[in-house]
Amino acid sequence: MQTGNRFRAYPTPAQESILLQWIGHQRFIYNAKVSEDRYYRTFAQKAVSLSGTAVPIDQEYARFIGENTPWLREVPSQILRNGAVRWKQSSTRFYAGLSRRPVFQRKDGRQSVWITSELFSFRYDEKTHTEELVLGTKKFPVGVLAFTAHTPYSRPPHFTSRSRRESGTSPSPRTMGKPSLKRKTRSPGSGCLRKRNSGAKPLDSTGVW
Repeated sequence: MQTGNRFRAYPTPAQESILLQWIGHQRFIYNAKVSEDRYYRTFAQKAVSLSGTAVPIDQEYARFIGENTPWLREVPSQILRNGAVRWKQSSTRFYAGLSRRPVFQRKDGRQSVWITSELFSFRYDEKTHTEELVLGTKKFPVGVLAFTAHTPYSRPPHFTSRSRRESGTSPSPRTMGKPSLKRKTRSPGSGCLRKRNSGAKPLDSTGVW
């Protein structure tokens, strides 16, 4: 059964930088939740008074924004929230026996960011006869990405942007600092941002929803 459509768009270098930033920040929140979960489980095992106490499974993320992580405020709050939601969904699947326990997401290889409906809209350009994806908010604009809709589709409630290339040196829960978004050369329904090796072709974005 088909559960989504995949389309490709080509962001500008400036849009690419913003999307990579979104990817890194959402990954940081996800990894912070993984680290926190490991801490709670280890502490519960060592503290007799907490024996049998359930490890909290929530999607709160505000506690990770502090003096050492002011840069987390540089992206829409929905991006951070979705990182916590993704962790909770993975944990729920684990406790239901449907998957393994969530682990740290790596900075290398293919990356992704889950983008919900508050951050995008679709429109049709009558002059160029192209479909356009409008990303971002008034405070955190990304811009317009044109794409070719090679098959009919319905407007999705969310999509995932995926990337082939490494997203720079954004931090892990163990090294909290401002992420570096250098453009390196390497190579769930939803859109995909894919990165090519640094040849002549630009970063391309493939949307799945």
